[in-house]
Amino acid sequence: VVDPRENKKDRNVKAALELREVNGND
Repeated sequence: VVDPRENKKDRNVKAALELREVNGND
C-alpha cells in the first residue's frame, strides 16, 4: 500500500526537480 503522503511528497520532489532543471537551462 502506498502512503498518500509519500506519494504526494514524491510528486512534489519530481516537480521541484523538473522546475530546477528548466530554470537551470534558462
